[in-house]
Amino acid sequence: MGTKVIAVILLIAGVVILLFGFSYINSPQYKMMSMVNGVTGGSDPTGNIAIGIGAVAAVIGVILLIVGGSAKRQKG
Repeated sequence: MGTKVIAVILLIAGVVILLFGFSYINSPQYKMMSMVNGVTGGSDPTGNIAIGIGAVAAVIGVILLIVGGSAKRQKG
């Protein structure tokens, strides 16, 4: 697999994971658990972890696309 294919896969996966994280945080179940966790002192970091992983994957994908594109321009 070429670098460009891996970069696009990382970018798409990162965006999908970001969307999951944001939708999870805005879901009614998460809001209800936040109220329960406020009373019990627990926490649910699932949404924040998903947003972090998605952001990192998307940024790595963009960087690979930029680096791969500039490397081809220098060769050609």
